[in-house]
Amino acid sequence: MVEFKTKNDEKLSVEYENCAVTVEDENGMEVGKFEFRKIEVPVGYETDTYLHLCHMDLGQYKGQGLGRLCLQVARDESGMMIGASDPNDHEKKDDGSHLIGDGPGFVRKMQREGLIGGGETPDDEE
Repeated sequence: MVEFKTKNDEKLSVEYENCAVTVEDENGMEVGKFEFRKIEVPVGYETDTYLHLCHMDLGQYKGQGLGRLCLQVARDESGMMIGASDPNDHEKKDDGSHLIGDGPGFVRKMQREGLIGGGETPDDEE
């Protein structure tokens, strides 16, 4: 678990478990969540696995670095790289991984910073 202090001095906890990062307030109430699914892709004669971002919601805590921290925690705790849908593709995805609202801008920024790779939406269901 990682602690995070908001701009308003609220203390939040960030934890990765079962392909999800959960953000809770001091009372243990869930106030945000990032959900992923594991995707296996062939790389030469081997298979590489990464986390594909399917859902993100931080409610009132956007724009404070919390989303970046959620991605870092997911990457560090899982040991896997993170991928997301193409921020320029506005087509609705069956797995919920299409980007809406602030999502495209956030993903572009995290791609520039190297926290999110790719820009494809995987076809396989896992």
